[in-house]
Amino acid sequence: MVAFVLALAAALAGGAPCARASGLSVMHGFADMASITLWAQTDRPARLEVEFHPENDPGTLRRVAAETRAADDFVVHLRLANLAPGTVYAYRMMRDGSPAPLSPGRFKTQPLWQFRGDPPDFSVAFGSCAHLHDEFERPGSTWGTDYRTYDAVAAKSPDLMLWLGDNVYFREPEWTSFEGMSARYRAYRSQPAIEKLLRATSHVAIWDDHDYGPDNSDGSFVGKANALAAFQRYWPNPTFGLPGTPGVFTQVSYGDADFFLLDDRY
Repeated sequence: MVAFVLALAAALAGGAPCARASGLSVMHGFADMASITLWAQTDRPARLEVEFHPENDPGTLRRVAAETRAADDFVVHLRLANLAPGTVYAYRMMRDGSPAPLSPGRFKTQPLWQFRGDPPDFSVAFGSCAHLHDEFERPGSTWGTDYRTYDAVAAKSPDLMLWLGDNVYFREPEWTSFEGMSARYRAYRSQPAIEKLLRATSHVAIWDDHDYGPDNSDGSFVGKANALAAFQRYWPNPTFGLPGTPGVFTQVSYGDADFFLLDDRY
């Protein structure tokens, strides 16, 4: 059985974004039966290492490492592969050889149920329209009230979170450059309010107009290549489009449910 945890459209407002005290952001990408990608971003160049093991077997510790660089906006995708199906893993992040000031995390792989039993029950959350109020806000705008939506989703501990577009809102000064789009993503990921949700479940995303370009923009948008490059950097989806057909559309499966995620912009 699939439990649809939350269907929400959140217009989130507040002051200018705060830098996270740890200088490190971590998000769980899609988890299949044997692998997961951990997305991470630092505030300056660093060597990141993730130490992980089955939660009930700390003696089988493994490590994956990568260097964050300014050229990549200090973003890395840490690929954890050859995992055991249906297993809860514990991990901690190391930064430049020392434990990062971030609480230990956990994730779980999907069970291997085919030809062995009934498909597993699971829950999936949906979200869209995450609006961040800052210096580029339109005069007089009162969108949103607070950030409690993030905690409400995280508290449900869904098995999967699908972001259905307008996951960030590019502003007028940001439409024309890859650097501007990256800065918008960085502002969102540095919010302390979102930290719990990013590590509470696995995330897969598509976009709509505001995290693609101007309002109601379509395939004629001249900045579409920049938008795609920024999306691929900030969302560790398992795939993006098809060979010869660029875009963010993809497909993932959880249990016996298939999710077809569309791209109505590129």
